[in-house]
Amino acid sequence: MISIAKPLIGEEEKAAVMEVLGSGQLAQGRRVREFEERFAAWVGARYAVAVSSGTTALHVALQRRYRLGAGTRGAISLVRIGKAFAVMDGRDYVVPDDVKRAALPVLRHRVQLTPEVAISGQDLDEVLRGIVAHVPAPRGGETA
Repeated sequence: MISIAKPLIGEEEKAAVMEVLGSGQLAQGRRVREFEERFAAWVGARYAVAVSSGTTALHVALQRRYRLGAGTRGAISLVRIGKAFAVMDGRDYVVPDDVKRAALPVLRHRVQLTPEVAISGQDLDEVLRGIVAHVPAPRGGETA
């Protein structure tokens, strides 16, 4: 297994987990409600909603502006087209720019703008280029 990050779990965290496990309310309950309220106050929002993972949070956040449809097949296509670009450039390895170069042709038909974004005058290619430009390329040895 490839380690992503080493968790730092102390006695206080262990006790909090045991409290939640003992409550029988793993997905809802007092602790989740407290977290949502404290997070909302911290970011200056009226409400916050806890979700099951970072991936789910990203999906929910993006759905407010875009209708996503890329999914697993889109990700596989990004990798495959990135590999094709690498081969066309005479390399037997993929670099981040290969994947970024593949983004528009692969994602263009898998993502739709919400009416609010479309009415603002932005077109899909402009939005996708903006997203790709703001995604940092991974560097060797980094952890998530």
